[in-house]
Amino acid sequence: MSIDPQTNIKQILQNVDERGYLKQRESSTIEFKESFNFGNMPKYSKTMAAFANNKGGYILFGIKDSPRKLIGIDKDKFDELQQEKITDFLIEYFSPEIKWEIGSTEYDGKTIGYIY
Repeated sequence: MSIDPQTNIKQILQNVDERGYLKQRESSTIEFKESFNFGNMPKYSKTMAAFANNKGGYILFGIKDSPRKLIGIDKDKFDELQQEKITDFLIEYFSPEIKWEIGSTEYDGKTIGYIY
């Protein structure tokens, strides 16, 4: 049975308090980022390696930290990310390769990007 990242992400995003803040905290399987910036790839890759060495996890883009609030990202810019560039970066620093996927999902009128 394969994991459907979008279903898991929507479950995380639905769990909000009365002010609209996410109840879910960062953990050994979830990391929140306001936006994606390729310059931060070294930080993302460390998180990806940690997730890969554990039971997997999600880096979610478009979530403001403190308080954890859904702000969304620019879907077109996120969709234009060159996956080969990310793969090349990961291959350069990690062996064996890290299996990953990237995508986005819509929730509450906002786009949330993810790396799983």
